[in-house]
Amino acid sequence: MTITAYALKHRMTVYVFVGILIVAGTAAYLSLPRAGVVRFRPVILTAMTTILGLLPLATGISFDFFTFSWEIGGQSSQWWGPMGVAVIFGLAFATALTLVIVPVLISLIWRWFGTPEIESTTRDTAYRHSAAD
Repeated sequence: MTITAYALKHRMTVYVFVGILIVAGTAAYLSLPRAGVVRFRPVILTAMTTILGLLPLATGISFDFFTFSWEIGGQSSQWWGPMGVAVIFGLAFATALTLVIVPVLISLIWRWFGTPEIESTTRDTAYRHSAAD
């Protein structure tokens, strides 16, 4: 469930940014690489912070706040460790899919069914809203 939520959120941010660029007047074939470049850092930072946060869970290292000591391989690590490893690798794979496979699939869909055409009234409205911000 966690991996699905992260993957969906990242894919939607890339896809929505592509739509924003197209509505703003960027050509469809130029909006995919630009969205990938602009959204690369937020996607990578979110994935890396989550992976770094899960490393203690996966390795079985914990900090006991009652005795102020580090514990390695506690009783619950045998149960939580495999889940941490699965989430880490799943998130890394989902991030790679988001940054590589999703733009490729979008470009293939555009090649097969045609690129999206935006009416000039929609483009003008989007420009006015972005200029007002």
